[in-house]
Amino acid sequence: MNHIQNIEELLQQALKLCQSGRFTEAKVLYEELLKSHPDQPKALTNLGAIEFQAGHFEAGLSLIQRSIQIDANQPYAFYNASNELIKLKRYDEALDYCNRAVALKPDFAEAYNNLGIASENLGHDNEALTNYDKAVALRPNYPEAHNNRGIILHHLKRYNDALTSYDHAISLKPDYAKAHNNRGNVLKDLKHPIEALACYEQAIKLAPDFAEAYFNQGVLLASIERFNEAILSYDKAITLRPAYADAYCNRGYALQQFNNFEDALHSYNRAIELDDELHLAKWNKAFLLLLMGEYSRGWELYESRWQVYQKEFFRNFSQPLWLGAQPIAGKTLLIHAEQGLGDFIQFCRYVPLAEALGANVVLETPASMISLMNSLQGDFDIVEKHKPLPHFDLQCPVMSLPLAFHTTVQTIPANVPYLNADKGKRHIWETRLGRKEQLRVGLVWSGSAANKKRSIPLSQLEPLLQLPCEFHALQQEIGEEDALVSNRFKRLHLHHDELADFSDTAALIAEMDLIISIDTASAHLAGALGQPVWILLPFAPDFRWMADREDSPWYPSARLIRQTTIDDWDSVITNVASRLSDLVQEAPGGFIECNSLLE
Repeated sequence: MNHIQNIEELLQQALKLCQSGRFTEAKVLYEELLKSHPDQPKALTNLGAIEFQAGHFEAGLSLIQRSIQIDANQPYAFYNASNELIKLKRYDEALDYCNRAVALKPDFAEAYNNLGIASENLGHDNEALTNYDKAVALRPNYPEAHNNRGIILHHLKRYNDALTSYDHAISLKPDYAKAHNNRGNVLKDLKHPIEALACYEQAIKLAPDFAEAYFNQGVLLASIERFNEAILSYDKAITLRPAYADAYCNRGYALQQFNNFEDALHSYNRAIELDDELHLAKWNKAFLLLLMGEYSRGWELYESRWQVYQKEFFRNFSQPLWLGAQPIAGKTLLIHAEQGLGDFIQFCRYVPLAEALGANVVLETPASMISLMNSLQGDFDIVEKHKPLPHFDLQCPVMSLPLAFHTTVQTIPANVPYLNADKGKRHIWETRLGRKEQLRVGLVWSGSAANKKRSIPLSQLEPLLQLPCEFHALQQEIGEEDALVSNRFKRLHLHHDELADFSDTAALIAEMDLIISIDTASAHLAGALGQPVWILLPFAPDFRWMADREDSPWYPSARLIRQTTIDDWDSVITNVASRLSDLVQEAPGGFIECNSLLE
């Protein structure tokens, strides 16, 4: 046997050991071979692949790069290097190595798959899809490429195509746990929770140590408000992956739905400790601290909103952000709108305080609020949102004003009313409504369709609407089902066609004896007008209503009526109906002292 044959035999022997999973023995053979032939490229490449298999990515990459320097015509060397570079998250380099692999071997399906992975992680979704398409065209029975193709199609919101790709992957590899998990993610986004849960359960059955599948299961369970089960799923994910920051973050949110503040705070803190860049955990912690009345830390953490759900609404002004540090006397301060209309009503109260510091204030205002904001005390300028802005020196988002003014529970500016109804519009409503014979109650039962916690079906209010009161809907929108149901309640008057903006709503509110509202902008408006308002809250309320109190330091005229168990609106309605019945009995004819409404 000549020398070259001996080398080839050793390489073949080592390769067979690798193929049978005997990597330790193969490694010994390659190392022995490299002692006498340190520049043998195949030995270097394959030893690098073994190091990669053992998780020694840098060592493996170094060996393969050395092999490529000796012989640059090795497509598998470039491919193996790309595997390691992807693990090391060096995606630009991985892309280059993959391109060199397919240049040497145009039918290299695995290299095209890696091109897709690198492109996807660089944010080039369409290029990734093109490469996955090439991989499955070259090798139709390639389950990993079909799975990866499904991931990118999901990113592109091509949900049905993504499902088809996952189905291909699973048909080729029925025990492919990742594909089952990913299929569940698509079904979750398609609002098919039962089917999605089945996918996660199958993924877990196939891979009991699959932490990500437990996490995704928890996300879905929380989305359908099965929070107890969600917590169990997050706990399992954390057991399998103790440093799973996202699972700790979501676990905290699920615990918070039970008002389990101490454990929720612990979970948020652990998530942040594990990943200081996990801004969702910081934002969730901010909500919890504010709910608990710990305003100093809470408002500061609330600024993390710009890295989470408010990211797309961030205003990248060249003018500095004002958060209370620098003097603003003689400066023009832009206070700009963000988030919901209720938030804007709640925090516009700070405008006069900014003026008191000597600032010239420009208040950017949603179109539906402009007329109402003209009643806010002060000499400030109003600019409609999305219209050109005048010159300004500093800027502050409206929800950052409590931080800028170092607001604590004790220093909340709560001089109400700070907004007022237009006298002319009040007169119009007074004429429309006619002589008052019974207690007039303004009613809001439905908010954003996206937030089920802030909506009650109108039919569920029947115990309330049977009372001898004059009920007036304050909602600008009435759903089709509620519109049909409203025909059953002769005491309920709808005005949605007559409410053009919030100044119309304010004038109608001012004609009411009492407002009963879920947590909506109308509840804030009633509070800002100083009108008696009963606000109906879910078991886990928004931060501004705090915990375990019936009053609100933000709105002295408000009384808070809370669910005592999750999703139990019936007991809330019974409570409200009982209170209102007592008022009706105390005030025959519909006239009653305002203070009585707040008791």
